[in-house]
Amino acid sequence: GSNQHDILIDNQTLVDGLKQAVLFKDAPGMTDIDSSMYYLAQQIAKTHKVSLSGECADEIFGGYPWFYKKEKRMTSFPWIRNLDDRENFLQPKWKEYVQQEYTKALNETPVLPTDTKTTVRQRQLSYINMRYFMTNLLDRKDRMTMGASLEVRVPFCDKDLVDFLYNVPFQYKYRSKVEKKLLRDAYEGTVIKEVVDRKKSPYPKSNSKKYHQMVVGI
Repeated sequence: GSNQHDILIDNQTLVDGLKQAVLFKDAPGMTDIDSSMYYLAQQIAKTHKVSLSGECADEIFGGYPWFYKKEKRMTSFPWIRNLDDRENFLQPKWKEYVQQEYTKALNETPVLPTDTKTTVRQRQLSYINMRYFMTNLLDRKDRMTMGASLEVRVPFCDKDLVDFLYNVPFQYKYRSKVEKKLLRDAYEGTVIKEVVDRKKSPYPKSNSKKYHQMVVGI
């Protein structure tokens, strides 16, 4: 019964929004993911001034692959890929800082004396995702939407909900090889099955060769 709209963005509009997105961010950001979010907010703001968004659901319900994919050893923030290539852009002191922050986050993660090695790791994943990854996503959402004069609410960031789910065993959040299973179960019968069972997909990012050629030319 909802009124759906498909919003498409072309390469030129995506590129044109990059500089504006950096101005709103006050720093280098997530490139086309920022400018496309700014464009999305602009389109919504044409008819609405307040919107709801689902940020924090992945962090508190364990929606990211690194929550459930088994890795031999977690040595850095799990969302960082191609770490060696990325660190080549940093001076040695900043490389050390990143590692220090990671170690600090693991050590300050709230745990219980009864926690097992597995549950401690799950708590650490939850904590560093909320402490670093989620705060970055919230900052991006706030800046890109406010730049388009759109007010966005994030109900999954409710403090009581976050506190409660931090103590819910992970086996309830990831079951039958389905991420965020607890959240999906909660909405069963309220939200249509096609949405409840929909495979998780990341926020869209451009893989267009033309877009990358245009960016190089800026």
